[in-house]
Amino acid sequence: GYVSNHSGGTITGSSGDGVAVAGAGAVDNYGLIRGTAAGVSLSGSGGFVDDFQGGTITGSYGVTMQGVGTVINYGTIQGTTAGVGAHASSLVMGVSDGGVFNKVLNERGGTITGSYGVTMGGGGIVDNYGLITGKTDGVAILGYSSGSLRAGGTVINSGTLAGLSAGVSLGADVSGYV
Repeated sequence: GYVSNHSGGTITGSSGDGVAVAGAGAVDNYGLIRGTAAGVSLSGSGGFVDDFQGGTITGSYGVTMQGVGTVINYGTIQGTTAGVGAHASSLVMGVSDGGVFNKVLNERGGTITGSYGVTMGGGGIVDNYGLITGKTDGVAILGYSSGSLRAGGTVINSGTLAGLSAGVSLGADVSGYV
């Protein structure tokens, strides 16, 4: 499926997700997407979220993905729990995805915030040119998902990564590159 929210548009999930896409799908956002659970929830592999300049995605989790996916952000993604989390379906945080090669690209001018800015449970790539902040960690790559060891992570930073605990945190079972 495909969802496009234009500038000035608002999509609200009053008792759940703002946008929920089952299976592979794409979401383009120029307006406001908000949910009480997730702003955007993708539950299949091949998910893609593009948050353009002026766009805002917000919820308990800004974006959750439960399959291999990509998030590209030029706007604002906010989550009270996490901005973006990538984990298996039983471990969902921020932008969440259970695949090995999840990608989060935060472009110049983009902001991702939450208790965790970006958190991944199955490894992945975070490429930051903007601002990623977390009350705990800016970026946390845990390296596991549902009890199984997964691939490591890569963090490339040309912007700002900040957290009260750590700017970047790689779990004990992660081989990674910063």
